[in-house]
Amino acid sequence: EHLALLPAIAELTLTGNPCTDWKDYKDYIIAKVPQLKRIDSVDITKSMKIIAEQRLEELEKELEEKAEEVRYK
Repeated sequence: EHLALLPAIAELTLTGNPCTDWKDYKDYIIAKVPQLKRIDSVDITKSMKIIAEQRLEELEKELEEKAEEVRYK
């Protein structure tokens, strides 16, 4: 969410970042940082943005569930 506050951010590479362990990280980031043009050296297409935006609510729920699991370990 903090990245969305950076209007000039156009490309993001997350290679080696632990967040990439989550299979849906790209959709989540694409939806949350709409100004991105590329993620992990891949151009973000209009259809990728649409799909990510449509899935955002589902992804936020899943992420919250994962956070809860970590909190109670």
